[in-house]
Amino acid sequence: FDSSAPEGQGDGVYFEASIEELSDENEINLAIEVLNKRVTKDEFRVKRTEEVIGLGAWRIYKAVPTKISKLTEGEYVNDQYVDKRVEIELK
Repeated sequence: FDSSAPEGQGDGVYFEASIEELSDENEINLAIEVLNKRVTKDEFRVKRTEEVIGLGAWRIYKAVPTKISKLTEGEYVNDQYVDKRVEIELK
């Protein structure tokens, strides 16, 4: 949701998701690659898989969407404007 948009001009997509800790080594390595592209300080970079599994201090999680919705035309209820959402079908 773009909260900086003027009133009545915003648009948004909303996600409900379940969260899972990554345990598959291939998924972990892919996630490390993605995360490390965003890191600007070396001390926050994941250097080895062992840092995020077992006795490692960090963990990596993924969000698995269970429901996605988008803003649509709202309506007035008791003189108050109420946003409405339409669900987007997951495939």
